[in-house]
Amino acid sequence: MEKDYAIVLVTTANREEAEKISKALLDEKLIACANIIGPTHSLFSWNEKIDEAQEHIILMKT
Repeated sequence: MEKDYAIVLVTTANREEAEKISKALLDEKLIACANIIGPTHSLFSWNEKIDEAQEHIILMKT
C-alpha cells in the first residue's frame, strides 16, 4: 500500500502560537508530529520592502 507524506513548514510570531497550532492539528489528527524550532531571525519581502522578525518555525509531518 502506497501512502503519501508531506512536511509542512509554518512560521509563527511566538512559541505559544506555535504550540496552539500544533496541538490543534494533532488533536484533529491532521499531522502526526510537530517540531517547534526557534526563535529564529527571519528576513522576508513584505509590501515591496525587506522586513525582518523573530519567529518560531513549526516543522509538521503529515
